[in-house]
Amino acid sequence: MNSTAMVSESSSTIPSENPPSEPPRKCRGRGPTRGKRSEKVVSTCGHKLKVEFNDQNRRVIGPNASSFANEMGIVVRSMAPLAVKRWKDIDHAQKISMIDRLKEKYEFETTKMIEESLDKSMNKQRNEYRCKLHKDFKNVGSIEDIGRAKKSKPNSVAEQVDWDFLCDHFGSDALKVSTVYLH
Repeated sequence: MNSTAMVSESSSTIPSENPPSEPPRKCRGRGPTRGKRSEKVVSTCGHKLKVEFNDQNRRVIGPNASSFANEMGIVVRSMAPLAVKRWKDIDHAQKISMIDRLKEKYEFETTKMIEESLDKSMNKQRNEYRCKLHKDFKNVGSIEDIGRAKKSKPNSVAEQVDWDFLCDHFGSDALKVSTVYLH
């Protein structure tokens, strides 16, 4: 074997450098939906966007289904009270006002079946939002240091009172027990 072949074999097995010590850069992400597209379409066309509900699975169908779901998330995040533990404890009049807000941009029938479907979907949207807020709570504070978490209210939560309620709820013994039970 000649010496150049030996050198090339040995140099390929030696690591060239140590990996960088800094963590990889994290992407910013998309951010929350703000409903600008549906707002622009409604103002340009001069009429509401039409949505239909599938009778079998009670879901929104059609070309405007995605923007309707986005708008529903916006409405729930901005109008649903956070200082209420369960969706079913929210006053029916507040739920109807959220549906009315959706009707400002979208045209759909309001039957009992559709109202129940919207109620279920808004409940899911609210639960997902509270789950995100729980992650925010765990990132800024901890169950042991609720005071620190209360001082770091996310921008998406309008009122400090709501964030204080959620911090107390997230730090409660009842939630700890149910979380341990689920995992």
